[in-house]
Amino acid sequence: MAGSALVFWFLDSPNFPLPPGFSPIFWYLLKTYDVEGNLIFFLLVPLAFLLRRNTLALEALEAAGRHPWRIAAIAFPVLCLGSLFVYRNHPLSMDEYSVLFQAQAFAAGRLDGMFPPELLNRLIPRGFQGMFLTVSRETGAVASSYWPGLAILLTPFVWLGVPWAANPLIGALAIPTVHALTRAATGSDRAAGWAVWFTLASPAVIASAISYYSMSAHFLFNAVYVLLLLRPTVRRALVAGLVGSFALTLHQPLPHFLVAVPFIVWLAFRGGTLKACFALLLAYLPLWLLIGLGWRYHLAGLASPVAAAAVAADAGPQRGALELLLAHVLSNFSIVNLGLIEVRVAWLTKIWTWSAAGLVVLAVIGYRQARTETPVRLLAAGLAFTYFVHCFIPVDQGHGWGFRYIHPVWFALPVLAGLALERWPGDGGRELRGMAAWGILLSLIVVNGVRLNQMDEFIARHLNMVPPLAKPASASRPELVFVNLSHGFYPADLMQNDPFLRSPRVVLTHSLASPNAALVARHFPGYERIASERWGEHWVAKARGGQ
Repeated sequence: MAGSALVFWFLDSPNFPLPPGFSPIFWYLLKTYDVEGNLIFFLLVPLAFLLRRNTLALEALEAAGRHPWRIAAIAFPVLCLGSLFVYRNHPLSMDEYSVLFQAQAFAAGRLDGMFPPELLNRLIPRGFQGMFLTVSRETGAVASSYWPGLAILLTPFVWLGVPWAANPLIGALAIPTVHALTRAATGSDRAAGWAVWFTLASPAVIASAISYYSMSAHFLFNAVYVLLLLRPTVRRALVAGLVGSFALTLHQPLPHFLVAVPFIVWLAFRGGTLKACFALLLAYLPLWLLIGLGWRYHLAGLASPVAAAAVAADAGPQRGALELLLAHVLSNFSIVNLGLIEVRVAWLTKIWTWSAAGLVVLAVIGYRQARTETPVRLLAAGLAFTYFVHCFIPVDQGHGWGFRYIHPVWFALPVLAGLALERWPGDGGRELRGMAAWGILLSLIVVNGVRLNQMDEFIARHLNMVPPLAKPASASRPELVFVNLSHGFYPADLMQNDPFLRSPRVVLTHSLASPNAALVARHFPGYERIASERWGEHWVAKARGGQ
């Protein structure tokens, strides 16, 4: 820990250049906010050590840990408040916005949004077309380029007008799931209680649960999948296959695929479970074909009728669904670039910096204590496989809180840490549990508090780059906001519109080559410009209903 803090203190120098392999946003979050996170641990760990013989925290956490559903019931409204007042009900990145966009289209009973074709380049930055959103230049139809599983989950919440409540509910449901998984893996209710508290005290979990990222859903579905397969029967394998098939389509298949592989291999070679393995693979097919391949065909047809025909031919009888899955996964890989090793090390630091104090160390200890036990080996295999396979993907994750790529199997850490605390022998185990309890309590309050403040600060500063966007849109004041994409830090992420332009606010790219006034006169008559600054322009309707 001390060494990492010194490293990040050096990297925080304003004269230190952006290293090869780092995106600006990943580097910024790493060298600013994560430095603070490490420094907080320097203060909390010694304090937890000094308090280790005080049993107040230990007794409170052990008593409360027996009631995971009650904890979840309390966590849900708290996470909702975080989604509204910390995350500001705002999809910060395009990864988040594209999912919300698709859910809004689904809630309207449509597969696609619809923009005026001549305004596509003004409503969606060119670099995002085909990456985050797939567009039809002929019709103006727009759909998320990600697979639609999370958007499907989000749709009823959008329809009810509470999209901000979806991830908090998913995050709350993860609590009893982690409890049940730990109890199944360790046979200990007390270890399960520890796992619950480690989960709640880790900022990576809380941050994902108040955002619009898919990570919380990957966490929950994969944890349920693992829980079902720890004691495999044909019936449980069938249910696991259905859960896994939906997990494959949440936003892309890789996060579930990497967790599933160790379990599929284990079932295939474990005596007496060949039928369960067959049932598992069979149960993957219906939703995989309907949602996974079906959405792929739809996007291909949206982008180009010719592309749709090519995809149909590619998926002919000579290629099966599993082969298509493997082809899709492997298409994102490349040879390891030694220049990116620093990024991979940074990933490791983010795992512990965005976790509760002591979690990673205790997880390693838990693995060493029980590495011959099958549940422990499978969980560790999923964790290691997920990390090392991502080392062959030539991106650093860009936006995101903590290390997003590990989050779909992050639940393995609290399971192993809970096992370590439960099995540590003698009086030393009592003191270790006392220290861990204080570390959890301090992390729950202080570390989460610091991280939530960082998130609030970053989102506020991001929105304030274009002042009109820092305030909620008002139905009584229709407006146009033109964003200068060459001014600010990731301003293109502010280009967010309703799929059918039903919102009183429409956000467009600012252009000097093609004056905004001509566009407004043609498409939005009755608007007048009230501000023109470096960030862009602000136009409002002269009278209500002028749009």
